[in-house]
Amino acid sequence: MKLHRLLTIGFLLCSTQAWASGVVNLGLLDINQFLKIPGSIIPQDVINEAMKTFALYTVHRPYSGATSMFSSNSMDINLEATMVKIGGGFGNAISAAGIPETSSTASMPAVPVAKVNVRRAFGESVDVGFSGLVFKGQSVLGGDIKLVLDEPEEGPAWALRLGFTHVNLPIAYIKNCNVIAPELLISKRLMFAEPYLGVGFRYIHGTLDIPLSELYPTIPDIVHDGYAFDEYVFTGVYFRLLGATGLRLGVEGSFDVSGFHTIGTVVGLGF
Repeated sequence: MKLHRLLTIGFLLCSTQAWASGVVNLGLLDINQFLKIPGSIIPQDVINEAMKTFALYTVHRPYSGATSMFSSNSMDINLEATMVKIGGGFGNAISAAGIPETSSTASMPAVPVAKVNVRRAFGESVDVGFSGLVFKGQSVLGGDIKLVLDEPEEGPAWALRLGFTHVNLPIAYIKNCNVIAPELLISKRLMFAEPYLGVGFRYIHGTLDIPLSELYPTIPDIVHDGYAFDEYVFTGVYFRLLGATGLRLGVEGSFDVSGFHTIGTVVGLGF
């Protein structure tokens, strides 16, 4: 058994066949290594970095700018595909704690994650977004609400956005990991495209639940809460092609202070 099937879940979301056949092994830590820790006490830094790793990999990403979509159409339905560069914080934390790794996060390539991404307008000033995927008892669900502060006819639009993500991945011993993410955005609507720029902050809280008793009945399970913070900037462009009910295409990249940089796209239809 592995503690960290990190990102096995990502390949599972994008290619269940590859995951099932074991094409990619992203396990980082053998559960038996915890028996070597005095009292089976996991350092808090390890728990915090584990929460951050899962959260920043699966977090809700709106792929939208600051302007209201109400002026063009009322709903967009997209498929999202994002490549996430895994930061080295978790690997560094377990190395500092003297826990042997089965592989290194430093050598990890970018890992894909795929979701359904939906956005709906509620009047001229409020948009609500949703993204997620549920598969075989694993769930990644997220959403956001955006408030347009100013959208002049000339000049850029400004908006505040509050995002939320709930992650439950029993396969990786992560239970009820939640992320709250306030963001400030600026963008400019052009004829059929909207370039945008934003900055955000994330608060992460979750529970690490390792069922040692399933393997060793005399050893209690390890259950610890983890907390983390993160800051990031992002930029992208969202295209509305072929009219109000036409094709949608978005491209976005982000720079994350914890090393979880991303590049991704959404494609779908407007209604």
